[in-house]
Amino acid sequence: ETPEDVRVAQSVLKNAGFTSREVELLNEIAGLKQVLAAVLDEKKKQAIKKQIQEKQIEFNVLMERQKRQRK
Repeated sequence: ETPEDVRVAQSVLKNAGFTSREVELLNEIAGLKQVLAAVLDEKKKQAIKKQIQEKQIEFNVLMERQKRQRK
């Protein structure tokens, strides 16, 4: 189940006209954070943290593009 804060963020993005990729990235990040909380192996944790960082960077780039297009 998607956490409430993620659902609210998705709803706000959708209403603001953002594409589904941004929403998809938020879902992926939330899912990876849940997996990260359950993983005990340090090597796996590092790999998951790297995936989260990469998706956050992609999300930030998409958000910046949206911001520039609106000007």
